[in-house]
Amino acid sequence: MTKADEKRLRVFHLKCLQRILCIFYPNLVRNEVILQRTGDKDIMDKVRKRKWCWIGHVVRRGDNHLAKEVINFKMEEGGELEDLERLG
Repeated sequence: MTKADEKRLRVFHLKCLQRILCIFYPNLVRNEVILQRTGDKDIMDKVRKRKWCWIGHVVRRGDNHLAKEVINFKMEEGGELEDLERLG
């Protein structure tokens, strides 16, 4: 996830929390205060935690599972990328 995506997600999350708390434009409230009022954490902390949980789930899968093969993928010699480099 890029920094721009993180920023967009954070803005959307806080905007939703503002609507839940009925905080509208003229009333300016800091993001930290909104998170404190809701007892919520930064959305990126949640995303990182879910990513690590998913990786742990994949690592425990069998060796022939597709997701585990994708994580352990190594390009063999004569692979498609090398063919493209020779052409380009």
